[in-house]
Amino acid sequence: MERRRSIPEDISIVGFDNIAMVERLTPALTTVHVDKEALGSIAVKRLLMQAADPDMVSSASIINVELVKRASAAARRA
Repeated sequence: MERRRSIPEDISIVGFDNIAMVERLTPALTTVHVDKEALGSIAVKRLLMQAADPDMVSSASIINVELVKRASAAARRA
C-alpha cells in the first residue's frame, strides 16, 4: 500500500554528518554536523596512547555537534 507523505508537513527527516550534497536536496536536509577533524584527531591520539601503553584504561570523549536546520524538519506540534 502506497502512502503519500509530505516533508516536513507530515514527517520530518534529519540526517547525520552534514555532507555537502544535503543542501541541494529538495527539501534541503536538516542534519547534525560533526567536526570530523576533531573526531579524527582524538582517534589518532587514542591509538598512539594505546600503542604506547596497551594496558591503558579506556575513556570517553565528548565532541560537540550542531543541528543545522534546513527545510526537511518542522517544528514540534503541540
